[in-house]
Amino acid sequence: MIGESIWYILIIVLMLLNWKATLVVFVIPVIFTRFMMMAGNWAQHAFIDLNAPNNCFRNSITCINSSYNKKCFNDGYHIGHHLHPSMHWTEMPVDFEKI
Repeated sequence: MIGESIWYILIIVLMLLNWKATLVVFVIPVIFTRFMMMAGNWAQHAFIDLNAPNNCFRNSITCINSSYNKKCFNDGYHIGHHLHPSMHWTEMPVDFEKI
């Protein structure tokens, strides 16, 4: 909360100095990034099984053989993240094959 509050105060001060630059450099990128992260999270959890919402294999998706995994630190192996939250991203493909 403190960090977020400081960020908003900083944005207000910067808007008073140069609102166009502040908008382009700070405000638009933050809004875009937050929206894209929310959209990605929705896409990974949109189609859950209502009969077993706590089942890690039925409440998220996994993308295999995808260039997306190479670009995004194996984020497509999302079920592995739910099974082993502290697992390093480089270990996810091997863990997926074991399971």
